[in-house]
Amino acid sequence: MLNVLLENPTHFDEDFAEIEKKAGNITESIWQEVGQQIMFSKVIEESITVHKKIMLEGKESNLKVDFQVKPPEDRGEEMYVGVIYSGHEVQK
Repeated sequence: MLNVLLENPTHFDEDFAEIEKKAGNITESIWQEVGQQIMFSKVIEESITVHKKIMLEGKESNLKVDFQVKPPEDRGEEMYVGVIYSGHEVQK
């Protein structure tokens, strides 16, 4: 089984706290997309970018979230892929 592990969750949560106050819970859908990109790719890329449309201040905005991906690590019966949140950008 392949598990995806966010290695800096505090940084991720702190960055998105203000956005979630305005746009609602988006971190779960971002994290699901990261997992899907890793699970369904034939080759695990070194970086992943997630694009989401969100509503901020009554206007549709584009949110771009970047992650660095570490090579898979075998931990006995399970494989782990470490993911590091590296930043985001809101494009209005």
